[in-house]
Amino acid sequence: MGGLEPIFPNDFKYKVIDVNDVSTQDMLGHFNPTIRWIVDVINRGGNVFCHCYNGVSRSATIIVAYLMNDHALPLD
Repeated sequence: MGGLEPIFPNDFKYKVIDVNDVSTQDMLGHFNPTIRWIVDVINRGGNVFCHCYNGVSRSATIIVAYLMNDHALPLD
């Protein structure tokens, strides 16, 4: 898929989800492991910066899934 490689692997911990940055990409299988990773980072006092290669919508999809799951927020 050829996404971004971590630029600062010695300075930050990365969670790379190697998927296409297109609206038709099936993200469902990535939600639970990624949400668990985000929750773990936050519970250890860390911060999460979520971005995607083209800035189309995959990062927003992950964050919305996290907010809906971990904070019981509705989609709307």
